[in-house]
Amino acid sequence: MEAFVYCLTNLDNNKKYIGYHKGSVDDGYICSSRSEVFWKDWEECQWSRQIIAKGTVEECVNFEKLLLHSVDIYSDEWYNNNRSGSIVYTEEVRRKMSESCKGRKISEEHKKKISAANKGRKWTDEQRQRMSDAMKGREYKDEWKKKLSASLTGKPLSEEHKKKLALAKLGNTNKKGKKVSDDGRKRMSESKLGIKHSESTKLKMSEANKGKKQPIVECPHCGVKGGSQTMPRWHFDRCKDKQ
Repeated sequence: MEAFVYCLTNLDNNKKYIGYHKGSVDDGYICSSRSEVFWKDWEECQWSRQIIAKGTVEECVNFEKLLLHSVDIYSDEWYNNNRSGSIVYTEEVRRKMSESCKGRKISEEHKKKISAANKGRKWTDEQRQRMSDAMKGREYKDEWKKKLSASLTGKPLSEEHKKKLALAKLGNTNKKGKKVSDDGRKRMSESKLGIKHSESTKLKMSEANKGKKQPIVECPHCGVKGGSQTMPRWHFDRCKDKQ
């Protein structure tokens, strides 16, 4: 015998902990839990220990994993917070993580490193699907919405960003200033067909655009000048004077 699998039971509340240990059953080992709740209860409550299985280390590790996957360790009936390497965040752990992140500020150097690490990164279809599924039905608290709105309101745009937005409005380029093919424009047009905005949505769009200043652009074919948002409707590639 190299190891054994055991179950510790708190006799006061019937809460349990499953684990394995490489060694003998009488060497004084308790467990490897890092839960403050567990060790507090260990000092204050009555406990029992049951030896469930004995065998090689590999056999005991696999059996412990099998047991932990067969019970609901998310419930309040268990002290375990992982399934042999697969971490399960209990309410206690989540609370500590939340408190440790409060007021935390990321340095500019750290932000640059994060940005550099994600540049050119390509997500697989499976990753995109998982991210999509995770966001479906997600509800944001009003407090979070207000913070997000406050962070975006009045945020200044760089000259480069303004230039890209202006180019995107010329009817034949995207936000990166690259030309959009006829096929691409057709797909974008078809994706918008049949979309009807409610009166409340129209009102919000109207209010959002009030007071906004559009860059003035000039049609190279007829020389007419106007706002960058409306000009592409009748000028540039759609201009009647285009040769």
